[in-house]
Order: sequence, then structure tokens, then C-alpha cells
Amino acid sequence: MRFVHRFAAFAAALLVASVAHGIAGSSRIAEPGRPATVSESLPQGTAEFVNLPSRTEGWNDWFSEWPNDVNHYLYRAHDTAQVNALIEQFARIQSDRLQIRLAPLPEPKGLGWTTTLKTGNGAAAVFSIGDQAILDRWYDQLEGRRFGVMEFTGKPIAVPPTLTLFVDHQAIDLGSLKIPPQISVAAGYLPMVSEMPVNSAPATAQPAEAKSDTTAPPPVPADPAVEAATRRIQTYLNQRPARPGAASRDGAR
Repeated sequence: MRFVHRFAAFAAALLVASVAHGIAGSSRIAEPGRPATVSESLPQGTAEFVNLPSRTEGWNDWFSEWPNDVNHYLYRAHDTAQVNALIEQFARIQSDRLQIRLAPLPEPKGLGWTTTLKTGNGAAAVFSIGDQAILDRWYDQLEGRRFGVMEFTGKPIAVPPTLTLFVDHQAIDLGSLKIPPQISVAAGYLPMVSEMPVNSAPATAQPAEAKSDTTAPPPVPADPAVEAATRRIQTYLNQRPARPGAASRDGAR
């Protein structure tokens, strides 16, 4: 689906423009039933969450010379009780930036630059997290705060601990979810790259006048299931109480 890959495609365009001969790939970093290695620089509680019995596989998508700090881990669940147990353990991660995303899909599809999951993978949730230590080391080595055509206006910020729930999965009942009020909740797909404050555009982008004669592609027909799940998510968010302190923190930014 287009909305799943839109940001990844844009970011990939920036990278291709930045590194003409770059290569991309994906590395499997976790397998079902086996403990995964987790960096000590990540928030306390991350390793315990990554190595829950319900975790299946894990992936890191990479692009040459990019920091590649974001990892994704898949989780299975058979009912809402198991989903709530997953949320409870997620809430134990020692971070004030915990966030949950609600995706209007039955399962994850793409995870990053290159990882595309098989249809029928059955995952109910994906845990995503970036590593600030990796970003800091990479950023400190940039000459002139530039990476190809990308000019940084600030320091990269790692993806916070993010749990994406796929609300059309049979195990998820939005009305029965038990999400602690301190966790931020929003609609959306899982984060694929950390926040990169840049002031740039792909070098291959065409000027507006060059695009005026092109024919727009036909619109993609709406998926009724996705539309229905999107409405359920919006109703849930409208009914969810405001997060304590959210207004003051947002104003402080």
C-alpha cells in the first residue's frame, strides 16, 4: 500500500541522490525462539521486551554510509489479553517517549528500505527503536554537517520505543486495549528511519515547469477494509482521554 512506503521512498530518494553508488539490504537480527542481542545504549527494559517469548523475527534495514540505527521486531498474539500483556511489558521500558501507533492493517508489510514481509506473516505488532548512540557517532563524523545533498539543520533524533499495533488483526479489539495514559497513541504505520533534520531535496527532483506536461497516475482504489479500520482508529482516538501533561509538553516544544 502506498501510505506504508511513502516516507521510505522519499528518504531512499534522498539517499540515492546523496550516494550515487550506495547499496541497500537487510539483516536478520532476531529469530524465533532464540535470544537476540540488544545494545546496552538502549533504554532499560528494551532487552527484556525484545526477548519476550511472543517475539518472532527481527530486522535491520541498511543503506551504505547511513547510520542504520533502527531495528524492528515482530510479535505474535492470539487474543486481546496477549496484546495487553505485550503493552504492559512495553510500558516498563524506561523512556518518557513511549509511543503506540495504530495501523489500519491486519499485519505488517514493509519494514524499511528493502525488507518486505510475506503476506500471511500473522504478526499482530511490531516494536521499532532507534539507537541514539549510533546516530551521535555518525553525526559527529560528518564533514560540514552534510551527507551528499543533505544538509543537516540539527542533530538526528533516534526513533523512540514504538509499538505498532495492526488493528485489523484478529487478536486486537480496540475497545479492550489497556494502554497506560502516559503512552502517546496515534494513527500511523511504524517508523522506518530516525528523525533527520535536513534542509534539502533530492538532486533528481524536476522543476515544477518540467512536470506540468506529465499525466498524473490514476488514483488507487480505496480498500474498504482499510477505510473501515481507519474509522475505528479515529473513533478510538477521539474517545481516548488526553495524555497527562501532553499539552504543557507540546507547548514547551
